[in-house]
Amino acid sequence: MRNIDLLKYRVIIIDGDIDDSLATEVINNILSLFDKNPKEKIYVLIDSNGGQITSAMAIYDVINYLSCEIITIALKNSSAIATLLLATGSRGKRYAFKNSEIRMGFNLYSNEDGVNNILEENFNRIGLVISKVIDCYAKATGLDKEKLTVLCNVNNILSIENIIKSNLVDEIIASHIDSKSKSRVNFITKIKDRNYYEKVIRELENAGIM
Repeated sequence: MRNIDLLKYRVIIIDGDIDDSLATEVINNILSLFDKNPKEKIYVLIDSNGGQITSAMAIYDVINYLSCEIITIALKNSSAIATLLLATGSRGKRYAFKNSEIRMGFNLYSNEDGVNNILEENFNRIGLVISKVIDCYAKATGLDKEKLTVLCNVNNILSIENIIKSNLVDEIIASHIDSKSKSRVNFITKIKDRNYYEKVIRELENAGIM
């Protein structure tokens, strides 16, 4: 997310835990790209374990509001509420790299990261949040709510067959993408991150997606 040069490719990164700060940055960048050219595609690359439900839903609402195509792509990992964002991309334009690990499962009845604020505010809100998330998944995938409820309560990595069958993505990209550098040295991290995303863009160009 830190490489502003990616915006020239109309690429937005959802990287790491989704919170209010990340959601604000993602939304501002999406709206900025849309304002510059409301007819051009926007690419959203996802490598996230999920995070705060309310923050992710703010991104979800913006994606659904815009009239341009939103191409969503799972890089290495898409879990919990991040997978809803993956499934929310424009129909026929949702992708995952072959080695991506994709999960739908999350548990709003526990003190997992990202739902503590909901539990503290009002326990009764949990049912409403679950219902809203399931409704959004139903809209994005066309699956019935009973099946989606089961999938959202199982924290297993979905097989490629189930990813496609569940209509979370439309196509699997055959290329393998390695994990992004976890170097502790800030300068080196920035260089490796830039090289990583440059490689991702090349693979997307080779696959005819960009």
